Amino acid sequence: MEDSTLWGMGEGHFGRLGDGTTSVKYSPVQTVSGGVTQASAGNEHTMFVKEDGSLWGTGLNWFGQLGDGTGENHSAPVHLIRKGYTGCCWPWSHNVREGRRVAHANWQT
Repeated sequence: MEDSTLWGMGEGHFGRLGDGTTSVKYSPVQTVSGGVTQASAGNEHTMFVKEDGSLWGTGLNWFGQLGDGTGENHSAPVHLIRKGYTGCCWPWSHNVREGRRVAHANWQT
């Protein structure tokens, strides 16, 4: 991310690439034009932090992985935390233990 852009390729199921579609991409596509300082891809979703400390996410959200409170998938990035993000991201997963939903960290900063 030397130029602070974000790119993706592969299966776009649930919008996980963040390019506004759910299509397969056979070559890299730019999904964020700049300002990205950190990024991580989960199984079906992507999270990234921008220079201003804002946290963004895109992709599968059936079980609240993105943490936006909607449970709706997003094919384009959505704001999750507006500014000042400096900690660890703990998106919810669909992992189930003893009948309970369990949180796990997909990445840490």
